[in-house]
Order: sequence, then C-alpha cells, then structure tokens
Amino acid sequence: MVLSAVVYDAARLIGPDEPRRPPPAGLRGRRTALEAAEGRCAGLLLNGRIDRAAYQRRAADRARRGPHPE
Repeated sequence: MVLSAVVYDAARLIGPDEPRRPPPAGLRGRRTALEAAEGRCAGLLLNGRIDRAAYQRRAADRARRGPHPE
C-alpha cells in the first residue's frame, strides 16, 4: 500500500498541473461549467501560466458562448 502511494505521488508530480480538457458541460450544467472554466483561467493568470491577453481572449470566448437554457 505504501508503494502504491509513492507511485501515485510520483505520477502526480510528473504529470501536468492542469487537465488537458475541462470536464464535460453536460454533467454539471452549462453555467457551472462556464464558472469552472473562469476559475481555471483566473488561476492560470494568477500563477503566471498565461498572460493577460490570453486571459482576455478566453474570457471573450466564454462570453460569446454564454449560459444557454437547456
């Protein structure tokens, strides 16, 4: 069990910090998915992983999509 924990921790350290794709919107609702995407982008901006222009592009893309009633 200890060995599996060590392997798991090592894999998390080596793996990417951010998931490649956001979770599917259909499972939690479109509005919640857009809010989660905003939170991820804000975190990326605050940690210096994206610049201000990239953040603004992503925000504009989310605004165009907007929450649509399902």
